[in-house]
Amino acid sequence: MAFGVVGTCAAEPGTLRFAEALAAALVAGGVPRPAWTLWTLVHLTLGLVQEEQAAPGVAGLGDSLGGYPSLRAVADDLEPTAFDRRLDHGVALVLR
Repeated sequence: MAFGVVGTCAAEPGTLRFAEALAAALVAGGVPRPAWTLWTLVHLTLGLVQEEQAAPGVAGLGDSLGGYPSLRAVADDLEPTAFDRRLDHGVALVLR
């Protein structure tokens, strides 16, 4: 099993130790399809980290959404400062 990080293969000892610990926790917790859950959590985390690194460091997204009322209504959760909350929410959804 190899772990890719943005187009690279990261099957290094530290990465595999982390994957082993996560897989063991998922198996011990009785999570269905633990390998798929592991991949989902890894991809969710890497995707959010990559998005956070590329995000502008300013808030105020809602100000540019005048013509998009539904996006404007949820703009607080789309702000660059919401990455921690988005990760917590995503992990909770995956583990349900």
